[in-house]
Amino acid sequence: MKAERMYFEDENAESCYPVWVFAGVDWELENEGAIKTLIEAIPDHEQRGCYDFGYVWIERKDSPCGQKCKIYRPRNGKSGACKSLTHGYVKGEKVTFRLEAGEWKQLKD
Repeated sequence: MKAERMYFEDENAESCYPVWVFAGVDWELENEGAIKTLIEAIPDHEQRGCYDFGYVWIERKDSPCGQKCKIYRPRNGKSGACKSLTHGYVKGEKVTFRLEAGEWKQLKD
């Protein structure tokens, strides 16, 4: 399964989400033709951490996984790296979306 593309809401945002998360937030009450600009989230494999409950980033440095972690689920079912351990994201280019037929479509430059 291909991972969803992630986006930051603005330059000050610390967390990124799939575009559908922003759609329910406020975008002109989701009126047809509404436009929203987000910032593309680019995977950064230098950062290591996990997403608690799917979207809240928790940075892991030296010993990233273990029994002290509330969401620790070993990949092999016994010990080792957690199923949630992954990379972080950095901000990329601005991307514009428009609501068309009930779906947010990326506009081409």
